[in-house]
Amino acid sequence: MKMSVIVTVYNTEEYIEKCLDSIPKREDIEIIIVNDCSTDNSLKIIRKYIRGKENYILVNLKENKGVGNARNKAIDKATGEYLYMLDSDDTFDNIGVEKLLKDLTGEDVIYCGIRLTDGTELYKRDRHGVIRCIRREFLGDKRYPEYRIQEDTKLYKDVMLMNPTKKFLDYVVWNYTYLREGSLCTEYRKNRILLTIIIQVYNTEQYIRKCLDSIKLCTQLEILIIDDCSTDNSATIVKEWIAEQDANITFVQNETNMGASATFNKAIDIFMNELTGMYCMSLNDDDYLLLPIERFIKRLDGSDIVYHDLEINSGYRYDGLELPRSNKSIS
Repeated sequence: MKMSVIVTVYNTEEYIEKCLDSIPKREDIEIIIVNDCSTDNSLKIIRKYIRGKENYILVNLKENKGVGNARNKAIDKATGEYLYMLDSDDTFDNIGVEKLLKDLTGEDVIYCGIRLTDGTELYKRDRHGVIRCIRREFLGDKRYPEYRIQEDTKLYKDVMLMNPTKKFLDYVVWNYTYLREGSLCTEYRKNRILLTIIIQVYNTEQYIRKCLDSIKLCTQLEILIIDDCSTDNSATIVKEWIAEQDANITFVQNETNMGASATFNKAIDIFMNELTGMYCMSLNDDDYLLLPIERFIKRLDGSDIVYHDLEINSGYRYDGLELPRSNKSIS
């Protein structure tokens, strides 16, 4: 058996048939469907769909313990050389999945291109903290933690410590229904501060206002600004800007000039002990954001590190800057 496609299901009656339709019907693919105590018509749809068909295995759990547990049940039953985790509200790309099957040539982890619901295509997902396709023998007895969200992150760390061989595919394999209304990921994000922006300020009166104005405030954002005893008008400009905002902003003024490193460490201490953001991002006081921060926040999906691009004033772009997740996320 070349590949075991693992589909975990919980209340996705609107999506599950389309998901199953997207999986190639081949003798070298088995489809393991785990129903995690759905309360809608998902199980009824699945049973009707697989009736009389070969290579389908249905596991109907008696207790809802979340996607991590459901995937583990499927992994224990799988016989394929490779495992592929396909969420029940997602689909395979018809062309991409056939190409994937030809590209399974012995590497331990396969990174596949994805297409978001807004049409955005993303590649090189080793930076993402999620593994969708892995060689079963290499995985061995490693399993997902029994988390209800962010279950991917722990397994990703365990797998990376095993030093896997990797293959990166330059085409889309699956279509990701991102931030679906009613999903656990979406519900988790609601009414939660997802990002804390840290700005250290020292004598940048020519730049600081442009920096601050570039941050389009939203409910899932908080800002921490630390002035390191500026001797120009920087602190005054910051205070005037804060007075104009209706947002979650913390402003701290150092009693003495501590320098950039010490001030940053102080900011991290405040972030970890007093603030609530899931991620932190450092923005220099003479830099500014090019895009609305809400677009970036939508990409914060529980990975430990999120990479973003940088454009310097000469127009040159760097990619791969890191944005770390704090250890304050809920498991």
